[in-house]
Amino acid sequence: MSALPAFSDTGMFASGAAVRVRAARIRDWPRLQGLIAEVFPDVDQSTIGHWLCDERHKFAVAFTESGLAGLVRLQVHPGERITEVSALGVLPTARGQGVARALMNYCEEVACACGAPSLELELPAEARDTQAFFQHLGFVTQKQAGRQAQPGSARWVRRAPVPVWPDWELRREHAPRVPPATLHRLAMRALYGAWMSAARPN
Repeated sequence: MSALPAFSDTGMFASGAAVRVRAARIRDWPRLQGLIAEVFPDVDQSTIGHWLCDERHKFAVAFTESGLAGLVRLQVHPGERITEVSALGVLPTARGQGVARALMNYCEEVACACGAPSLELELPAEARDTQAFFQHLGFVTQKQAGRQAQPGSARWVRRAPVPVWPDWELRREHAPRVPPATLHRLAMRALYGAWMSAARPN
């Protein structure tokens, strides 16, 4: 996915209800798959399967009192000291509750914990509401040379303030992974395939 899709969070300037954010887990698969399909309808099933099986460490999920409400996909690049946010989605029924803000706050904590405090994302030029949201969070359009944006999009950046003591648990959850061993990858695929078979109606 080359750019964050436009979304509306009418409560982005309000405190909103309490939102809890954590790293995605295997037990989130049923709800997470449905959420991805709803907020990113252009993502096909094979891509969703790849994300859930092989790239779960790149996902964080947000919960409200009603349950799973949103997700963010982030990729840490420690060598470049960049954390790239490539997908941010909130269920329509959960918008206006501060879910997107909570997810971005979590990304900031992960970026600092992993030694990659420069947050970057790509936004379509026509996504004015989304741009206003990120501008309110302190993001600015990238002026200097860096990663190139796709045509019709612009890169937005923000440097996260480094905390006195980073959260090492976040580093363990989201740091870049060595490609999993073949046996581990096959086991995850088998687990995902079994779950998909069980989830399909007879």
